[in-house]
Amino acid sequence: MTLAELGRFDRDEAEGRYASHYARAAIYAALADRDRSFRELDAAVDEGAWGLFTLRAEPAFDGLRDDPRFLRLLERVGLTL
Repeated sequence: MTLAELGRFDRDEAEGRYASHYARAAIYAALADRDRSFRELDAAVDEGAWGLFTLRAEPAFDGLRDDPRFLRLLERVGLTL
């Protein structure tokens, strides 16, 4: 996933097609843009994105795990122990 993918997602959304918030969150996490990544993850929760069950193990989000928002996100999704 790249910046080009973000552009494609923006175009898809502008044209009324589905654009994955979960995938956008992964891209922003790779770019170390924590705020945007968490905004996209929150939107993914709101839409019921299927990939959320992988949050605890998905390497794309390793850079977010030390942020208190990540624990709140896991709780929101029901993935805390």
